[in-house]
Amino acid sequence: MTTYPRHHPLWGSEGDPQSHLWLIGRDYGETEQRDSKPFQGLAGSYLNQRLGESGLRRDKLFIHNVVPKQPPGNKWERHRPDDIVEGVSNLRALLEDHQPKLVVTFGNEAFRTVMGESPDSKTLPGIQECRGFLWDSPFGSRVLNTIHPAAAGREWVPWMALLGVDLRKAKRELDLGCPAFPTRNVEIITEPWQLQEMRNAAGAASWVGLDIENDRRLELSCLGIAVSRSLAYVIPAGEAWQLAGIQEVLGNEWPKVFQNGQYDRYFLEKLTDFDPRRVVKYGFPVRNVVADTTFQWHVLQPELAGQADPSKDKKRKHRFTRKSLAFFASIYTRDPWWKDYEFESDEEKYVLCGRDCCTMLEAAEKMRDELAA
Repeated sequence: MTTYPRHHPLWGSEGDPQSHLWLIGRDYGETEQRDSKPFQGLAGSYLNQRLGESGLRRDKLFIHNVVPKQPPGNKWERHRPDDIVEGVSNLRALLEDHQPKLVVTFGNEAFRTVMGESPDSKTLPGIQECRGFLWDSPFGSRVLNTIHPAAAGREWVPWMALLGVDLRKAKRELDLGCPAFPTRNVEIITEPWQLQEMRNAAGAASWVGLDIENDRRLELSCLGIAVSRSLAYVIPAGEAWQLAGIQEVLGNEWPKVFQNGQYDRYFLEKLTDFDPRRVVKYGFPVRNVVADTTFQWHVLQPELAGQADPSKDKKRKHRFTRKSLAFFASIYTRDPWWKDYEFESDEEKYVLCGRDCCTMLEAAEKMRDELAA
């Protein structure tokens, strides 16, 4: 490895900055501080193992840290402010000069820095929400954020497994050449004639993905119907003819796929208006459900899908359960982060519902293929 002066932008790095794939960590640990190299010791061993399993060669990558220095107590906030400023400035200068195709960031501080934010910013979602997703950085590179190997080593389920998943995704993305993100087109059905267009498209599909949205009053807002990974129709639950269209879709023989469909089916078939007489509100039976991504995931990854024992660790229970649609998208799709439920209009809600249907259908089809392999 080439040796650089301590204040050179490449100080503490490893590999060739002309590489198409960069790995960026937060800062040094004890072994890194001693060796003046990134990702040494136990964390480096974990990283090397996951890289090898993913088909990536460490000697073909460029590896760097935001701050090539160990903070007191290994706590980021105890870095000297000047060291953070210098490290952020150097890294961003390197990104602007070389513009690698793909940057894998380990942890929040590295991710925020590469995305042009302050390392301490709270603008972007945290690691548990945004790991595994693809982003476009302001420096011209595609970015994938994942858990730091040192943190994964402290909590093998689910983080060590997901570190490997994310690095395999990075390898696939690089092999594809980091193309444009997939398109999810959504058609909102506001005229009766559009129902026939939807019937024609869905009738030719092997599976259709369904999803509902409801409001805070537990009133049905819409039904989304994905007829492919790139096209979904959404029927708002407004007019009588739209409700009839929703009931028709649910009751026909199209092979249907849901995400956590137990809730959707209960809502559609049996939900009451909570008066003492327990009157059924919708009563829309759902026929020919062929798959549910939640159940598929339980079969494929029972350890990652299972619940922690809340009697032992109530505060950390959420870390052991990974089976939301956003989580499946981070593994099975190339979607960028998209979850935002602060709707400014009903149309925004309908579009998100349709996109969710397409994303869920892609995840379900890929899980189907894994189960069949």
